[in-house]
Amino acid sequence: MATTRTRPRRKISERKRAELQRERKEINALAAGALADPDLATRVPAMLRIRGRFSGYSLRNQALLLKQADLRGITLTDVDTFKGWKERGRGVRFGEHGLRIVRYVGSEADDDTADDAECPETGADAEDYGRLRFRLKSVFDVSQTDGVDDADQLDAQDAAAALAMWDHLAEQVTRAGYLLNWPSDTVTEPAATDHGRRLVHIRADLDPAGTEAVTHLAAQLAAVLTHTADDTDDTDTDTAGNREPVPA
Repeated sequence: MATTRTRPRRKISERKRAELQRERKEINALAAGALADPDLATRVPAMLRIRGRFSGYSLRNQALLLKQADLRGITLTDVDTFKGWKERGRGVRFGEHGLRIVRYVGSEADDDTADDAECPETGADAEDYGRLRFRLKSVFDVSQTDGVDDADQLDAQDAAAALAMWDHLAEQVTRAGYLLNWPSDTVTEPAATDHGRRLVHIRADLDPAGTEAVTHLAAQLAAVLTHTADDTDDTDTDTAGNREPVPA
């Protein structure tokens, strides 16, 4: 009978395990602060111009990358992995340190690698999510690389990029347990979130292929992701972050 061979598990030292856990806690705290930044939504137009893998990351990872770039004086324009840059004909310069994101790597427990104390994407206990596995990963901006740019990568992003980001944000709203209500004729503000009914409203006149709609949706998603059980559930959050009683 044929047998299946598995790759031996990678052993790490207790010192390395502690370093990884400490870095994860620091990254989680940095991401939480980045998501709670009231200026995050105003940066969506600039975020739409960032090429590479950036648009495919969760809002949490996008906010995390922007925060790290700000702290290091980097203006993000095109983001990719070390391998991704190599495949695109560019190389990360010697001595450059990557920007960190948190990526999902599976759900099977592995006692020989360091665990996160909590699920980085939600803050909940890992065992509540079926032992979801997350790892830190480094990515680099094009300013940290050398080589010849692929001309196709330099094309300006248009309405298709906005629509793609809208779909990506909408998916994250759904994963968070909220329902996206667009087009909505029940709000006068461009957008609002009803935490009690778990509804995210985007006003009917906003086009998902436009920067304004994506900006407001990102703001509402940030409000959803930073909403805690300690917050009052019978309030609305509008795009400006104001909280108002939900009408009966």
